[in-house]
Amino acid sequence: MGIMIKYFTVFLLVMSSLSLCFAQKDSVIVKEGKQYKVVQIQAKQTLYRLSKEYSVSTDEIKAANEGLPDGLKTGGYVLIPTGVVVSKVELKKEAAKSTEDSKVDDNLKIIRDFYKAPDSIKRLPPGICPVPTLMDNEKLKDPSYLKVAFILPFQLALVDTLENQKKDFQDFQIPLEVQVFADFYEGALIALDSLKQRGFKILVSVYDDEADSNVVKQILNRPEINYMNLIIGPAYSSCVKMAAPICAQKKIYMVSAFSKSSDLIDENPYVIKTLPSRKSFLTAIAEHAMKDYAESNFVLLGENENSKNNCEIISGVFSEKGAKATTVKVNASKLAISVDELKASLSKEKTNVIIMPTENEAFITRFINSVYKLSTDYKIVVYGMENWKDFSGVDIQQLQALNTHLPAANLERFDSPLNDKMIHAYARRFGTEPSGFAFSGYDITNIFITSLKQNKDFGNDDFLNRKWNGMMTDYYFVRKNPLSGIENIKVGMMVFNNYQLVWLNE
Repeated sequence: MGIMIKYFTVFLLVMSSLSLCFAQKDSVIVKEGKQYKVVQIQAKQTLYRLSKEYSVSTDEIKAANEGLPDGLKTGGYVLIPTGVVVSKVELKKEAAKSTEDSKVDDNLKIIRDFYKAPDSIKRLPPGICPVPTLMDNEKLKDPSYLKVAFILPFQLALVDTLENQKKDFQDFQIPLEVQVFADFYEGALIALDSLKQRGFKILVSVYDDEADSNVVKQILNRPEINYMNLIIGPAYSSCVKMAAPICAQKKIYMVSAFSKSSDLIDENPYVIKTLPSRKSFLTAIAEHAMKDYAESNFVLLGENENSKNNCEIISGVFSEKGAKATTVKVNASKLAISVDELKASLSKEKTNVIIMPTENEAFITRFINSVYKLSTDYKIVVYGMENWKDFSGVDIQQLQALNTHLPAANLERFDSPLNDKMIHAYARRFGTEPSGFAFSGYDITNIFITSLKQNKDFGNDDFLNRKWNGMMTDYYFVRKNPLSGIENIKVGMMVFNNYQLVWLNE
């Protein structure tokens, strides 16, 4: 039985989402001037099979999909590089065939006032642009107004181009990565409505960065940006890295809401990263295991390069706390030998906490079955990774019997009155239920603008080192050193109970 839970996931990777929209198979997108096919992952499909089918290397696929896990998730999406380079000029010329709107600005596509209903955004979900991009100078200079810019890859020219290319018999599907950011922004709009009802005076400027770091640079050099108190975006790591030194020079904090990469905040004091890093997840596993199973026998299991690196990070956390963990390096292709190596590290007298920091679904599916058999002779508790909840081949009965714990950043609060209010407001405005990205857009907009009103400096204790409660995500922001940016380190823990995942210490 697969693991089925109602659970929202904030986007590490845009292409790994199952439920935000249903892209046409092998639809084409352009990012950073390069063309990619959007491919839906089929059952039992692997990176190797994809590389052979599309005649690209596995390294090229990984490079196109930042943070791609070892185990591909059936039904998810990956980007496959086509090798075609699309110039900005070609893209704009093609888009101009379908709408005169694309001729507004040859150098920079700015999302404009929704109330004027420009043709170029009619094809995106309603509400994608409810505020003017350009503001009057008096309000820009008025300190009673909070000024916030959204810089996100809506890729309006791409949307126009794809719709123009579709066949008459085809239904038009907004590209998956465009839908993701539209959802995020729509959630932000609901938060802005709520904040304004509470008396907040907010000026919002919205830009389409076209998933291009050069466009991000052009946006940041616009004169109105100098007045911003906060920038939400860009999304892609390359764009964040381009924007970071410019924002530091202008002393404007920038929120990165779509990447777990920890290097984004290295020596970038004005970057705030809202997704916990891989290290934060691994630290949460180690600290929870030591707290709840203090006198246990701890075993770390590494089966590939990534999981072995993860074991080293977890082992370091144990050492810092004066605890000890045994690391067992196993060979995924020699299961029987691997099980024997694990067995040799187990204790008959103590609880054995087996930490398996791997995202390889094929390995976990086979190895959990072997660990389950060992549980008749040994007392075993298992800690895994967040993406295990999506594994369809793992027996949920075995996971429950092994008291399996999984870390996660997102919570399940569907019974919250505040969440109900947001869901109803979203449904009234957009005609559908909010996705996980919409909840993220709401949380980030609400938390950061609320903090802005209290104190415009995110680097002090009014913002740092305290818990911020969101709709589906909680946040705890820290600055590791004076030269680094700010990151959210809040990671919760789930455990299987009655054949579903429930939160601990919620």
